[in-house]
Amino acid sequence: MKYISLGLIFLLFFGPIRAQEKCNTDIRGQILNALDSTPVPYAEVFIENGHIHTQTNEFGHFTLSNLCKGPVLIEIDKIGFQHHHIEFTLTADTQFTVFLPLNAAVADTITIHARKEKPEALTLNEDYIMSQND
Repeated sequence: MKYISLGLIFLLFFGPIRAQEKCNTDIRGQILNALDSTPVPYAEVFIENGHIHTQTNEFGHFTLSNLCKGPVLIEIDKIGFQHHHIEFTLTADTQFTVFLPLNAAVADTITIHARKEKPEALTLNEDYIMSQND
Protein backbone atom coordinates (compact mmCIF):
# COMPACT_ATOMS: atom_id res chain seq x y z
CA MET A 1 0.00 0.00 0.00
CA LYS A 2 2.88 2.32 0.83
CA TYR A 3 4.41 1.80 -2.64
CA ILE A 4 1.10 2.38 -4.36
CA SER A 5 0.68 5.67 -2.50
CA LEU A 6 4.23 6.73 -3.37
CA GLY A 7 3.64 5.78 -7.01
CA LEU A 8 0.46 7.85 -7.16
CA ILE A 9 2.18 10.82 -5.59
CA PHE A 10 5.06 10.48 -8.08
CA LEU A 11 2.64 10.36 -11.03
CA LEU A 12 0.60 13.22 -9.64
CA PHE A 13 3.59 15.57 -9.33
CA PHE A 14 6.00 14.39 -12.00
CA GLY A 15 3.69 12.85 -14.63
CA PRO A 16 2.51 16.17 -16.08
CA ILE A 17 6.11 17.41 -16.34
CA ARG A 18 7.09 14.46 -18.52
CA ALA A 19 3.89 14.74 -20.55
CA GLN A 20 4.47 18.38 -21.43
CA GLU A 21 5.97 18.71 -24.87
CA LYS A 22 7.98 21.68 -25.99
CA CYS A 23 5.94 23.42 -28.64
CA ASN A 24 8.64 25.12 -30.65
CA THR A 25 7.79 24.15 -34.23
CA ASP A 26 7.16 26.85 -36.86
CA ILE A 27 5.14 26.99 -40.07
CA ARG A 28 6.20 29.57 -42.63
CA GLY A 29 4.62 30.21 -45.97
CA GLN A 30 3.50 32.50 -48.71
CA ILE A 31 0.00 33.01 -50.08
CA LEU A 32 -0.17 33.75 -53.81
CA ASN A 33 -3.07 34.51 -56.14
CA ALA A 34 -3.78 31.32 -58.11
CA LEU A 35 -4.66 33.37 -61.20
CA ASP A 36 -1.43 35.33 -61.64
CA SER A 37 0.93 34.24 -58.82
CA THR A 38 0.98 37.71 -57.25
CA PRO A 39 1.25 37.91 -53.44
CA VAL A 40 -1.98 38.08 -51.43
CA PRO A 41 -1.34 40.70 -48.72
CA TYR A 42 -3.17 40.84 -45.39
CA ALA A 43 -4.88 37.46 -45.65
CA GLU A 44 -5.84 35.90 -42.31
CA VAL A 45 -4.02 32.65 -41.52
CA PHE A 46 -5.14 30.79 -38.42
CA ILE A 47 -5.33 27.54 -36.52
CA GLU A 48 -8.77 27.55 -34.94
CA ASN A 49 -8.12 24.87 -32.30
CA GLY A 50 -5.11 26.64 -30.86
CA HIS A 51 -6.52 30.15 -31.32
CA ILE A 52 -3.33 31.04 -33.20
CA HIS A 53 -3.86 33.82 -35.75
CA THR A 54 -1.61 35.86 -38.00
CA GLN A 55 -1.81 37.87 -41.21
CA THR A 56 0.26 37.78 -44.35
CA ASN A 57 2.50 40.79 -44.91
CA GLU A 58 2.50 42.92 -48.07
CA PHE A 59 4.44 40.15 -49.87
CA GLY A 60 2.02 37.39 -48.82
CA HIS A 61 4.42 35.85 -46.26
CA PHE A 62 3.29 34.53 -42.87
CA THR A 63 4.71 32.67 -39.85
CA LEU A 64 2.92 30.61 -37.21
CA SER A 65 5.31 30.02 -34.30
CA ASN A 66 5.56 27.85 -31.20
CA LEU A 67 3.30 25.07 -32.48
CA CYS A 68 3.16 21.56 -31.04
CA LYS A 69 3.86 18.61 -33.28
CA GLY A 70 0.79 16.66 -34.36
CA PRO A 71 -2.30 17.18 -36.50
CA VAL A 72 -2.82 20.74 -37.73
CA LEU A 73 -5.67 22.39 -39.61
CA ILE A 74 -4.68 25.74 -41.10
CA GLU A 75 -7.40 28.01 -42.44
CA ILE A 76 -6.80 30.91 -44.82
CA ASP A 77 -9.33 33.66 -45.37
CA LYS A 78 -9.23 36.76 -47.57
CA ILE A 79 -12.13 38.73 -49.04
CA GLY A 80 -12.39 38.04 -52.77
CA PHE A 81 -10.71 34.62 -52.47
CA GLN A 82 -12.00 31.14 -51.62
CA HIS A 83 -11.72 30.10 -47.97
CA HIS A 84 -8.95 27.49 -47.91
CA HIS A 85 -8.09 24.61 -45.51
CA ILE A 86 -4.78 22.78 -45.24
CA GLU A 87 -4.71 19.71 -43.04
CA PHE A 88 -1.53 17.76 -42.25
CA THR A 89 0.58 16.31 -39.44
CA LEU A 90 3.28 18.67 -38.24
CA THR A 91 6.51 16.80 -37.49
CA ALA A 92 9.15 19.53 -38.02
CA ASP A 93 9.50 23.15 -39.08
CA THR A 94 7.53 23.45 -42.31
CA GLN A 95 7.46 25.88 -45.21
CA PHE A 96 5.04 25.94 -48.15
CA THR A 97 3.36 28.12 -50.76
CA VAL A 98 -0.41 28.27 -51.19
CA PHE A 99 -2.04 29.34 -54.45
CA LEU A 100 -5.35 30.82 -53.34
CA PRO A 101 -8.15 30.74 -55.95
CA LEU A 102 -10.38 33.75 -56.49
CA ASN A 103 -13.94 33.51 -55.26
CA ALA A 104 -16.20 33.23 -58.31
CA ALA A 105 -19.09 34.69 -56.33
CA VAL A 106 -17.35 38.07 -56.04
CA ALA A 107 -18.11 40.11 -59.14
CA ASP A 108 -16.39 43.18 -60.51
CA THR A 109 -19.73 44.70 -61.51
CA ILE A 110 -22.94 44.83 -59.57
CA THR A 111 -26.18 45.19 -61.52
CA ILE A 112 -29.27 46.29 -59.62
CA HIS A 113 -32.62 45.39 -61.13
CA ALA A 114 -35.61 47.38 -59.94
CA ARG A 115 -39.13 48.11 -61.00
CA LYS A 116 -41.43 51.04 -60.53
CA GLU A 117 -44.17 50.41 -58.06
CA LYS A 118 -46.17 53.49 -59.03
CA PRO A 119 -46.71 54.29 -62.73
CA GLU A 120 -46.83 58.03 -61.97
CA ALA A 121 -43.27 58.01 -60.54
CA LEU A 122 -41.13 60.93 -61.64
CA THR A 123 -38.39 60.17 -64.13
CA LEU A 124 -35.44 62.55 -64.21
CA ASN A 125 -33.40 62.76 -67.33
CA GLU A 126 -29.85 64.05 -67.77
CA ASP A 127 -30.99 67.49 -69.05
CA TYR A 128 -33.11 68.09 -65.94
CA ILE A 129 -30.31 67.10 -63.59
CA MET A 130 -27.77 69.29 -65.44
CA SER A 131 -30.10 72.32 -65.35
CA GLN A 132 -30.56 71.94 -61.57
CA ASN A 133 -26.77 72.04 -61.00
CA ASP A 134 -26.27 75.35 -62.88
